[in-house]
Amino acid sequence: MTQAEFKSRFEELTGNEPLRWQERLFHECFTPNKLPNVIDLPTGLGKTMVMAIWLIAREVNKNLPRRLVYVVDRRTVVDQATDVARRLQKESVEELQLAVSTLRGQLADNRDWSRDPSRPAIIIGTVDLIGSALLFSGYRSSYKRRPLEAGLLGQDSLLVLDEAHLSKPFEKLVKSVTQFQHNQGSPMQVIRMSATSGDSKADKVFRLNIDPNSPTYDLKPDPDPTTGGERNQIITRFNAAKRLTIKPPVEKKDLHATFAEHAIKLAKDDSLKGKRIVVFVRSPENAKAIAKSISEHDKPSKSKSNPDPKGRFADFVAVLTGTMRGLERDELIENKPILKRFLDGNIDPADQANQEPVFLISTSAGEVGFDLNADHMVCDAAPLDSMIQRLGRVNRRGKGDATIILVVGKNTTGKDGQPKKLSQFETAIKTTVDLFTAASENNQLEVSPNSIAHLKEQWKDDIASASTPEPTMVELTDILLDAWSMTSITERMPGRPAVAPWIRGIADDLPRTTIAWRAELDLFKD
Repeated sequence: MTQAEFKSRFEELTGNEPLRWQERLFHECFTPNKLPNVIDLPTGLGKTMVMAIWLIAREVNKNLPRRLVYVVDRRTVVDQATDVARRLQKESVEELQLAVSTLRGQLADNRDWSRDPSRPAIIIGTVDLIGSALLFSGYRSSYKRRPLEAGLLGQDSLLVLDEAHLSKPFEKLVKSVTQFQHNQGSPMQVIRMSATSGDSKADKVFRLNIDPNSPTYDLKPDPDPTTGGERNQIITRFNAAKRLTIKPPVEKKDLHATFAEHAIKLAKDDSLKGKRIVVFVRSPENAKAIAKSISEHDKPSKSKSNPDPKGRFADFVAVLTGTMRGLERDELIENKPILKRFLDGNIDPADQANQEPVFLISTSAGEVGFDLNADHMVCDAAPLDSMIQRLGRVNRRGKGDATIILVVGKNTTGKDGQPKKLSQFETAIKTTVDLFTAASENNQLEVSPNSIAHLKEQWKDDIASASTPEPTMVELTDILLDAWSMTSITERMPGRPAVAPWIRGIADDLPRTTIAWRAELDLFKD
């Protein structure tokens, strides 16, 4: 397929011109069947379109896997990827009979992908549902379907793990599965995608070519206004102005007030373009406390004429945390005008409709999976992978000039007055702050995707220690695979444990669900 034919086909399927990196991925990796192990690209550059690239490549290279399994550990990203796949299905040739299925909680499997194994299929799913099905233990499947699902996922398939840094145990699992297959049949192939990858050990890594002297430079401007709009927008995004300021360490007791103070100061600064302000913190309790402080800012005293006074920004603050129920998050996205402002990437920062301040206070639930378009940000210190994801939510389209405030808490001390021993997680945060501080000038640093790409090259020896520590992971053995594959034995069986530790790892997290009940309740008498 020629370059012109690929461009035409890509536009038919997606409605957009392909970006230069997408053309290069198609011609260098998918057409000759030299698939990379890792796709390392900044956030916001269209990684989801790997589905379209695979579909077009299947037309000219029948040796490519028949099924594309797109896995990501965020329900919202699963839904967004499903929308992309549905469009591809609608625009694909009728003879192809492309099947599209989604495997995630609260959604029934339409089973299109498993009815006819000869059909090309795109299966989008969460780590839990894809992982359990791959290990003959599909969480929502009958014992009769489990071997079928494991076979279809593990043979003649390309598994694309998006935001791989979120799912290290699952990444280890699928890599182990491919090693056990020993080229039997058409074994599963795996591509890991991430905007924060520091995987220098992988033998085939596909990265954005940012060398202007290279003939395959991915950010070369397109002078043709009729065809170069999307490409030039990507260049704008890649060079999006984002200035990070590292504030002096703050006492723990003052953190809530400090976050609120900085967010409100940004809202009141008339010299700044755009007033969508996101505040990222690690704890849901902190998020709620900061939202309360902002909501009560400039709150007048009670009076007879105003018995229930509100703060100036009370109606312009939203909270997004991972502890929210799915229904609550759906309502926040669909019905709240505050979040709609953040999800609208077409609003220009200087637009008159974007001058009324709105605040989104979020935990890591908003770092990945939402197409957030904040104009400015306040955040606490986090590991490097989280920081890169957060930075990708600010001035995402490159139309403005983002101000980013990093608030660092003071190191706590023990009763003996000595600094407390840091956990692995806290050490990663400290290393990240040290890296940003060393690279800054007067505690200010440009953190556009372009700058981060160059900084990652400088930090490549420190990325592992600055990133979120990996959970404890367990090894996969052929004995376990044999035990799980005996699906006709439905009773509990020695040597066949639950598959969750191989999918999620062994973590010390607090339980995600709590149950409360009354121990005793007397019957009411008439």
